[in-house]
Amino acid sequence: MNILRLKKDSVLLSLIDILMPRVCPLCRGGLAEEGFCRGCLDGMAEIKGPLCTKCGLPFGSKTTGDHLCAECMRNRPPFSGARSAFFYRGAMKDAIHTLKYSGRSELAGPLGRLLADSLGPLHGFHMVLPVPLHTKRLR
Repeated sequence: MNILRLKKDSVLLSLIDILMPRVCPLCRGGLAEEGFCRGCLDGMAEIKGPLCTKCGLPFGSKTTGDHLCAECMRNRPPFSGARSAFFYRGAMKDAIHTLKYSGRSELAGPLGRLLADSLGPLHGFHMVLPVPLHTKRLR
């Protein structure tokens, strides 16, 4: 099957956008420029520093830099470091649930771009792991 691939700034793509505007794959209501509409993006809270250098949880105070949290100092986790890009709530939770449990694979691309944009400048990570479905759900 031959799939038409268009350059991002092509005239044909601009015409297609006028005739069939891209809608948000999550709410299907707002217009989406790069993945999600502004309303859904505003409902996705990115995790920013300062945060624990071990578990990746953010601190309430913005006056300190990244450092170990009290819990990781008391009970050292068995991994060298972990980091989440977004809080698992609001529109982000809805998007992940819709992707995982409703089979809406069109959300994978926009979610992947958000993850790459969020974690892109960070170095030293060995892998990115998805949270798998529970065995019962997988069956």
